[in-house]
Amino acid sequence: MTRAFSFVVAGVVTLISIIVHRVSVLLFAPGSTLYGIASSATHFNAGSKAWLWFQIIAIWAPLLAIGGIWLWVLVREFRRQVTTATARAGRRP
Repeated sequence: MTRAFSFVVAGVVTLISIIVHRVSVLLFAPGSTLYGIASSATHFNAGSKAWLWFQIIAIWAPLLAIGGIWLWVLVREFRRQVTTATARAGRRP
């Protein structure tokens, strides 16, 4: 697996995370129809639960996915460079 593969995977996951963020902001934002339905329930403190799920789906899930995939790319690149440097150092007389 090459460096290009890592960046393509990271780019695709980043793009999907941005799409998930935009769609969830449109669907679950305060003031939208789904948010109104969820927050109008009379049990389980529905307003705060609706706000919590909006934050999880619209903000934290995409943010953690983007951060995680770029961390994966950095770790793979670091390991690739360490392996290359170690292999080159072993060839010297």
